[in-house]
Amino acid sequence: MTASNAAGSARESPTRPVRSPHVASPTDRDARLRRVLDEHADFTARALRRFGVTGAVAEDAAQQVAIVMARKLAGVPEGAERQYLFGVVRRVAWTAHRQASRHGEHLGEELIDAVDAAPNPEQVLERQRACALVARTLQHMPIELRTVFVLHDIEEMSMADIAIASGIPAGTVASRLRRARAIFSADTASFGREESGRKGK
Repeated sequence: MTASNAAGSARESPTRPVRSPHVASPTDRDARLRRVLDEHADFTARALRRFGVTGAVAEDAAQQVAIVMARKLAGVPEGAERQYLFGVVRRVAWTAHRQASRHGEHLGEELIDAVDAAPNPEQVLERQRACALVARTLQHMPIELRTVFVLHDIEEMSMADIAIASGIPAGTVASRLRRARAIFSADTASFGREESGRKGK
């Protein structure tokens, strides 16, 4: 190729500017953080309660969850926020339990939502008994089984999402769910018989 041809080619094929990947601005990140925390506030509160973190400790734990999410959210893909949030809640809850144990304290075991007021006192009492039965059963369930059971059968998360949130294979999720359901059925039946026996005395 002659020098003139090379010069002509250079003029015909100008260098294209390289586009930099989009980097979220601080304003975008703040808006996303607020959206995620607002959308999943109830989920976060329920998850903390079901891990036995209640009262003032739950308020501190929720703040810690928000702090961790503020640091890590930029690396979480869009659409995967809830799964990641659950992992953060679980780690914060375990930390709260460890700290309480070091101080000789024991966190509450409020594993289910509070009972809503109802006009019929008998219905309220019956629901309270049912909630207490479920809470007692979950309290005696190993934590790894309880986690899968609560997320799938109560929070209605898919097995795939639970696998991502918990960092375990989908097959392990299915196995733990089967074991958790078996324990739940057996324990609720056993605890129910105990309750009936006390009523009959």
